[in-house]
Amino acid sequence: ELIRRALVRQRRTEGGKVVGTITFVYRHDVGMVTHRILHKQHDFLGSIRATAHTHLDEETCLEVLIVDGNVEHVDELANLLKTTKGVLFADTVVAAADLR
Repeated sequence: ELIRRALVRQRRTEGGKVVGTITFVYRHDVGMVTHRILHKQHDFLGSIRATAHTHLDEETCLEVLIVDGNVEHVDELANLLKTTKGVLFADTVVAAADLR
């Protein structure tokens, strides 16, 4: 596992293809946060393979994006989502797509 983690860190540093998830929690009642999140995702359709959305309570939602693509592209999407007004938490987990 240590070797695989090192390979993923190297992939993040050097660039290359990764797979993983972007998980974020947001308040859907803040401004037009849902619209802004969806609009930002549309700019990254080539990297988003699937999404899951659930309502945590009357105000808060959890969304998970399954992503695949160049690490810089995935990181750019994650950073755009993290900085969206209304997003309370966001985390990205990636792995090198070609680990064996």
